Amino acid sequence: MRPVPSAPAPDGGVVAILPGSRSGELRRHLPVLAAAFRVLQHRRPRLRGIFGAADERAARMIAATIEREKLAGVKIARGVSSALAEADGAWVASGTAVLETALAGVPAVALYVIPPILIWYGHRMIRHRFITLPNLVLGREVVPELLQEAATPERLAGTLEELMSHPLNQYAQFAELREALGPADALERCARYAVELARG
Repeated sequence: MRPVPSAPAPDGGVVAILPGSRSGELRRHLPVLAAAFRVLQHRRPRLRGIFGAADERAARMIAATIEREKLAGVKIARGVSSALAEADGAWVASGTAVLETALAGVPAVALYVIPPILIWYGHRMIRHRFITLPNLVLGREVVPELLQEAATPERLAGTLEELMSHPLNQYAQFAELREALGPADALERCARYAVELARG
């Protein structure tokens, strides 16, 4: 985990944008994340963004979004760790990338949007209050979860800006998460834990 963070300049900072890896995730998340970046960049004119692309297909979809939405001050990096390397905060599609972001010590907000037709099934399958791995492990909301209609550009921007401006509380909880998981095989431990929770 990186050293204790300090807040970036109030008119700047770097945001990692991790929209997921599957085509459906990218289609659903990229438009709202692009809009959230514009909202936050309006508040912080020197803000920069780094999209994390899982593969070449994802990079092409991200590049098309950047062009279509006319985003400025953004670039594409390959993989989660590359996108997080200089980030002051991150928007992260729920999945293992949330855990990776937390273990890296980067202030994070999680989002996830599924097609409306799947919402009913999702409610039946999810038996816990949280869906992200850090929150499941610690049993409380360490990483804010903005799901479905809650994942608006304004809420994504406002929630992340608050964490970027005051990162220490979340960082302390990330340190607690790392302690709970153990440093050597944290991802594997958490994956096993998530499977056990899913089995109920």
